[in-house]
Amino acid sequence: MATGAPIPVREYASVAEMRRHALEVKARLFSGSLTNSNALAPAILPPVEPKPVKSIWGAPVIVEHQPIVTLAQVHADVMSVADVTRVVAAATGITKAQLRSVQRKFDVARARHITCWLAAKHSGLSLNQVGARLGGRDHTTVLYGERRVAAVIAVLGLDMSGDPHRQARVLWDADWPKVVIGPGRRPCA
Repeated sequence: MATGAPIPVREYASVAEMRRHALEVKARLFSGSLTNSNALAPAILPPVEPKPVKSIWGAPVIVEHQPIVTLAQVHADVMSVADVTRVVAAATGITKAQLRSVQRKFDVARARHITCWLAAKHSGLSLNQVGARLGGRDHTTVLYGERRVAAVIAVLGLDMSGDPHRQARVLWDADWPKVVIGPGRRPCA
């Protein structure tokens, strides 16, 4: 929507002034809502009564107002990678340190694959970010773990409904078959 008016530009005398202004804007806009745990609690809002509003043609129109969605409702299913690691460690008996380590034992690798799949599904982070939080791994390692678990789910027809705790337990208890991921690849144990 072009109005023809110039866009206001603010010029700063120094980098320090620009940073100070950015902090003031952040404080004004967010006012601690991202660090305040009470701000993440779902708000109980009274129902809003529809009110007649005059339309551009002059006839009254009733407009339904939607309730405000809180940050907690938007991110209700989002977990941190640390939470996912804690869930997998509890479900598998593999320690969090082992999940982040370079060990390639079958049980540790399988638990790590489950962690990659759950983190990719529930954290809302990119594969690079998930890998960085899992011991500095590359995004392709996380992608491989995610695809490996997806292939096991598809081959075994596992029911992945429910919370992440149940999903981790179902995946850990499953008898993982040898599956092929991608063309020209050898079967994975």
